[in-house]
Amino acid sequence: MLLLLLLCVTSCKVRADVSLTNDMARIAKQGAPNSPILTELDAAKGETVSFQIVVAANAGDMHVSNVKVSDLVGSSGARIPAKSFSLFREHYVVVPASSDEKWRRPTDSNLPDSPGTYPDALIPFIDPSTGKPPTPSKYAPLPFDITVGQIQPIFVDLTIPRDAAAGDYQARCEITSNLGLSTATLKAHVWDFALPVRPSCRTLMDNRSEDSLAAAQLLLDNRMMPFRIRPSDLPILTKEYDIDLGYLHFWSNADGRHPKMDPAPSDASVRKAVGQFQGGTELIDYPADEITGHPELYPDLRDWARVMHRENVKVLVTMDPVKELIDDSSGKPAVDIWCILPLLYNPADDAVRLARQKGGEIWQYTALAQEGYSPKWLLNYPAIDFRIHGLLSQSMGFTGLLYWRMEKYDGDVWVAADAVAPYGLYPGDGQLIYPGSPCGAVGPVPSMRLKWIRDGLNDFDYVQILKDMGRGAEALRLVDGVAHDFHTWSKDPSRVEGVKRSIALLIEKK
Repeated sequence: MLLLLLLCVTSCKVRADVSLTNDMARIAKQGAPNSPILTELDAAKGETVSFQIVVAANAGDMHVSNVKVSDLVGSSGARIPAKSFSLFREHYVVVPASSDEKWRRPTDSNLPDSPGTYPDALIPFIDPSTGKPPTPSKYAPLPFDITVGQIQPIFVDLTIPRDAAAGDYQARCEITSNLGLSTATLKAHVWDFALPVRPSCRTLMDNRSEDSLAAAQLLLDNRMMPFRIRPSDLPILTKEYDIDLGYLHFWSNADGRHPKMDPAPSDASVRKAVGQFQGGTELIDYPADEITGHPELYPDLRDWARVMHRENVKVLVTMDPVKELIDDSSGKPAVDIWCILPLLYNPADDAVRLARQKGGEIWQYTALAQEGYSPKWLLNYPAIDFRIHGLLSQSMGFTGLLYWRMEKYDGDVWVAADAVAPYGLYPGDGQLIYPGSPCGAVGPVPSMRLKWIRDGLNDFDYVQILKDMGRGAEALRLVDGVAHDFHTWSKDPSRVEGVKRSIALLIEKK
């Protein structure tokens, strides 16, 4: 029982070429569609899954005036309303050069694709902040023109309501153009279980210059926790998303390039910051970044930890575990959440075992391209790199995911993803959302890469549901076949989707 996307095109006087494909296909702007017509997806209640409507101008120039999807109608008469679909026109961005090659080795197993033009920015048909079409702007969702020989994909999110009846459904996709009306039939099956409102995999995504309510909702709608939430927005977001984490903004100015920590904040200042959050929210502070190999900072970090722990705030640091920080001298670990780069992770390290034994969490994160084997989040890496983190986290015992920046806008990111980090050229690094004003949106808009990361978080949830049913060993055996560790993971999206489907079947067996 699957969510099946089957194409059934109605012929017009002049046929418009329309097909459906999965959300992880990158559709080239020119030439014949290079993706399969038949796509299988999983959809639990409360889950958002995606697909693409691919419109190809093979019969002549096209002027598309509208794209819409009807209600999903069940065989028993049940309905999932059309408002459960969110449509986006895919916008193409240039990658003028690939990432720096200084990390490359002859044995590398994960390399970027070539420079070129990639679909990535998603222009919403309806601005979620207003519930209306975006205001007129440079990049409008509708109408749009397609020159003969070119292609325009439409990215579609489908959010299954939590009260939807399990079973089979059908909807109609309509594309209106100067060539007439083309339709595609969408057949859907909803699994008889729901994803948790609060994602099982914990996340912190830094949205430092996009800290509006709209930005927070964008990340939370895609199951990611923003670092930056305005205190005035907390009551709204806590009620809507069942938020479980809060982030304090005490920073020591210490990182790998500046290994010197400022003095710890006062108890009073931390207490005041804690008071902005509602009771029951777990609070985290991130005082230092990438300080592996700097033992001179350990005494200061222990001071910071003691201050934070007196107010029940956890300490997160991007570094691999070290025995010297397993205890802050008060019986608690000086680091509660260790965020580890693949380059530094050694599962056989005794400090990793001790950190977990002491109650510490191990999270993963990625930045730049520091080796040639783990998944990367640069724009010209394959879609699977963004999704596979969910299954890798389950397989390797990571409980969270951190990303250093969501909106590092270097130049006009709607034109070219040539972000330059301090360490070199890494296109799209630190930039997973786009400024909304060029497409008339109130807040930022998503990338396709953001959606693939969301898919990985959903994969994590599927495994966690089966683990919570006492059948974790079955789930992890399936996961290990496609996501063993940072060195060994499948590049085939269909295999990953197959594992998710198998886990869903096991969940439904109860």
